[in-house]
Amino acid sequence: MLIIGEKINSSRKLVAKAMEEHDAAFIRNKAETQASAGAHYLDVNAGGFAEREPDSLAWLIETVQDAVDLPICVESPNPQAIQSVLPHVRRPFMINSITLEPARLGSILRLAVNSGAKVIGLCHAEGPMARTTDHKVSLAAKLVNRTFFIAALVKGLDSVMINPTDNELYASLKSGMMVTGRDD
Repeated sequence: MLIIGEKINSSRKLVAKAMEEHDAAFIRNKAETQASAGAHYLDVNAGGFAEREPDSLAWLIETVQDAVDLPICVESPNPQAIQSVLPHVRRPFMINSITLEPARLGSILRLAVNSGAKVIGLCHAEGPMARTTDHKVSLAAKLVNRTFFIAALVKGLDSVMINPTDNELYASLKSGMMVTGRDD
């Protein structure tokens, strides 16, 4: 079981203040406390600074990596922000997160596959949040299947037998083909 510390998140008031003021000591302390408590990864989130998320994420990543010897979990729904901070990540890392939302699934999964990152999958699709266990399990199964499917496309899968009337799976195929530049 991996333990992911998630206290370095711009939605937390004191973290946001520290980020705004570039208070590296505060962020280092948060990182050290979570590492000492047994975290295996440290999640960093700068979503509260959407207009400057890439720069804020880069600063957080550098600050945390200078403080502790743990891998980073980059949390952002924005694939461009994740891509922009990859040069700052010093160790194997994790992306938080992908969902069944077509716009996020293909682009973030491609980043994960191309960079070798682990990825957190959320049981969420377009529309309202799943409320029952059965609905969440159903979404998890679809996410794993589609994630594997797109990962295989990125790695070179060139033919597949699928049911073309399965609109969701077919849409995943089309998204994967687009993401890999094979959408003639």
